[in-house]
Amino acid sequence: MAAPVKDGALLAAVGRWGAALAFVVVAASALLRLGTSLDAGGNAASTLAPALESSARIVHRAAASAVGLLVIAALALALRQRPVPCRRRAALAAIVVCTLGLAAIGRYTPGYRFAGVTVANAVLGVALACGFASLAVERQTAIRPAYVIGILAVLAQVGLGSAASAEAMHGRLAFEPLHVALGPVVAAVVAWIAVRDRGWIAVLAVLQMALGMALMVPGAARGLPGEWLHAMLACALAVVLAVRVPVPSKV
Repeated sequence: MAAPVKDGALLAAVGRWGAALAFVVVAASALLRLGTSLDAGGNAASTLAPALESSARIVHRAAASAVGLLVIAALALALRQRPVPCRRRAALAAIVVCTLGLAAIGRYTPGYRFAGVTVANAVLGVALACGFASLAVERQTAIRPAYVIGILAVLAQVGLGSAASAEAMHGRLAFEPLHVALGPVVAAVVAWIAVRDRGWIAVLAVLQMALGMALMVPGAARGLPGEWLHAMLACALAVVLAVRVPVPSKV
């Protein structure tokens, strides 16, 4: 019994490190994306200071490489547990699928030529952080559907937000109204979850929505810091929901 318990604790540690590093990957990726503009010829050019851009790229590569190693470590540890706990199967499947998806679109990401790639990169990155965060919970658990709905709502908001950002680079605003409209819906879903469980997670949703609304006010300065913080609050909200998905199993 000692070995499975030890492996379970190690798997939880891998989950915690994976969630933290995946969050760093998302943060660096968002900074690079929001700090990029397209010239008249459609070529991507960074608006970041050279030192900041270089540092963000180095951090992104290093963190992404570490995340890949942690995915392998998570699989190795999980396969040593026979059988693998049901809830952890879902988390493991999530991190594997997200990692493979990010690897598949990696070659198409530079230059931000394809809006779909930009959206997939953002959504899969946040989902990867969520998968690791869920993996970090050590106790035997069952999944709470309400929290899963909340995570899916936030991922939808991340997808629409990245789509709006990608389209804005080309001077189009097709997805921005949808992204703005979804903000109150996400806040309401999270508030409903928080009221049911006496949680404080609604604060993150309200802050994220409020910042997004502030950025939409006519004449407001839509600077990089505000847009980046808006994106990262959404990622943080999804990760917090993923940590709180589990409850003690009654089985």
